[in-house]
Amino acid sequence: MLKPSHSLGIHFIFKPGAEHRIPLAAAKSINSIAEQSSAMFSLALKALNVREDHMHMLVGAAPEIDTAAFIEMVQREISSVVKALGGPFRSFDWDPSVHITLLPPWHLDILAAFVRDQDTYHATHTLEQELQEIFQPNGYESVLLDDFDDEDNYELPRTTMDPKRFVN
Repeated sequence: MLKPSHSLGIHFIFKPGAEHRIPLAAAKSINSIAEQSSAMFSLALKALNVREDHMHMLVGAAPEIDTAAFIEMVQREISSVVKALGGPFRSFDWDPSVHITLLPPWHLDILAAFVRDQDTYHATHTLEQELQEIFQPNGYESVLLDDFDDEDNYELPRTTMDPKRFVN
């Protein structure tokens, strides 16, 4: 059950850099980092799934969370563990984009089940299909933190969404 101060859910999808993979051998350490980082930010870790090409993390949060600081900590700590494996992982880095979905707390259990069932889902779907079909069904693109100007203004990108998609 969420603490009373957790009035929203935040779902993150982290992707490794273009030339990198998340080593599944590090999944247990990554889970520990997710638990510790969540606790440091007073978040409730609801689900985590680590795949070679992306990682899902679902938390219950208060609206005041410093999302950028949380993302930075999670990525830094996981990078340290992955780089310590040596070999091809010494140069591990993250893709600069992080997909974030905000959701009401009553949807956390539904999305947590989806996050835990990623192996089944990805048996027939790619990450790109998941982002388009589940997390961007309205056609909007992900927003990078770098896309905001100095006054924190952002203009949603124009989409190529087919309006016939919504016609019965």
